[in-house]
Amino acid sequence: VLWESAIILADFVGRNRETYSWAGKRVLELGAGTGLVAIALALEGATVYATDGNPEVLNGAKLNAEGAQPLVGSVQVEVFDWNSEADLRKMQALGPWDAVVGSDLVYPGNAGRKCVDSNVDKPPADETLLSVDRTVWCGHCCAAGA
Repeated sequence: VLWESAIILADFVGRNRETYSWAGKRVLELGAGTGLVAIALALEGATVYATDGNPEVLNGAKLNAEGAQPLVGSVQVEVFDWNSEADLRKMQALGPWDAVVGSDLVYPGNAGRKCVDSNVDKPPADETLLSVDRTVWCGHCCAAGA
């Protein structure tokens, strides 16, 4: 399924190449789905680790990225289950990241729902991911200071 916010974020990447230079950046994409955002970033020269909790979805993202060749940057797909400490350590070891992006990350039935439930005992995931002194972008094309 190609979610509307992925289309908006991919379009934002392409339309704002003069403002945000992705060339040479290491980007972690959460909830990559079809790989559209990762492809848009790689077309701009980013090295993208497109992650999703569903290995079958990632097979499609990998095929889509291969079909989009040649890319200026690159796309690598990785399983990342947000509720797995081993996967979290793997993503930390692959870093550091210049940017973390994602769109439509939480919806009924996905890993994000459990992540939100865990906020009772642990810091919210968004506080953990966005606690850097940078500008962050969301799938609704807004920018806010982190």
